[in-house]
Amino acid sequence: MEKSKSVEDELKDALNKEKKNVEDRYSQILSNLDQEKEKIQNEIRREFRTARRYVRANPEVGVGAAFAGGVLAGLLLTTLFKK
Repeated sequence: MEKSKSVEDELKDALNKEKKNVEDRYSQILSNLDQEKEKIQNEIRREFRTARRYVRANPEVGVGAAFAGGVLAGLLLTTLFKK
């Protein structure tokens, strides 16, 4: 009886250690994801600022790109709705 009790305690201890390891790893993964999210957000902000500066310096190119994008979107929508 005593032997089965100690085996049970060992299993509980092992399970608790594994649970703690999983929780620690999960926290580490969440922390890494938060860091990556911050990096990506900062990179997107930089790219947006760069694009905005470019369009402000070259408005005719920005208008032309918007026009071409609109025409392309219109053609795609037209072909999708024709079917």
